[in-house]
Amino acid sequence: MPEINFHHFRDTTTATLEDHYGEDASLDDESTAEIRDWLMANAAETADTRAANVFRLNPARGINSLTDTSFWRARHRGLSDAIFKSKAVRARSNCVACHEDAESGWFNPFQVEIP
Repeated sequence: MPEINFHHFRDTTTATLEDHYGEDASLDDESTAEIRDWLMANAAETADTRAANVFRLNPARGINSLTDTSFWRARHRGLSDAIFKSKAVRARSNCVACHEDAESGWFNPFQVEIP
């Protein structure tokens, strides 16, 4: 879902491809520039979708990740810290641990299974 991919993260991701989540995903300069330009042009800041608006980052206000947004916090407020620290989940940012449809970007509330 490009509309929840933010400029900062896209620029950082393409600048550090030699260590992309522990893998070397290096590309030639031209390919890297082409991918970075597409990601930047289609970043959340350019979209006016529900997802882009509810997950809007604002570093000046301390909203630096999706899990810092009031929308995310409201949707997950009943869950204990122990769930996010569990071996099965590991982190608040590991959406696929509980959301069966996370990779599709739908996040249907009926597709949630907390391990």
